[in-house]
Amino acid sequence: PLKVAGEYSPVFGCTLKGTSNAIDRFAPIIGGIRPGLFVSSNFLPGSPAYTYPESLPIVNASGGPNCRGLPDVPSKQYGGSWYHTPFLVTDNAYVPYQPNTELQFDAPSTLQFLFNGAYAERDDF
Repeated sequence: PLKVAGEYSPVFGCTLKGTSNAIDRFAPIIGGIRPGLFVSSNFLPGSPAYTYPESLPIVNASGGPNCRGLPDVPSKQYGGSWYHTPFLVTDNAYVPYQPNTELQFDAPSTLQFLFNGAYAERDDF
């Protein structure tokens, strides 16, 4: 942990400053001094259940420390343009990520994954 913290220490300052800037800029959206949160939500398609060995992780990503635009937080609300953060394509899976576009009903819950396995019966709770 200390080795990783040492490697990524150059970005701690811009991350904290970016967080502070974001809190200041978006306070009216997230309630400001009044408790509450103004949100717009929707439903997302479910993800398929974990399968072995296809879902095994490949830890092959690298990119090193990078502030990726922080501490500035450009936004459309403040006269800026939609800002797309630069991203790093890494080799960390057998196949490229493809989101699921099908609805899944009665998918396993998080507790089932953690305590009873992905395919435990719901009556076991």
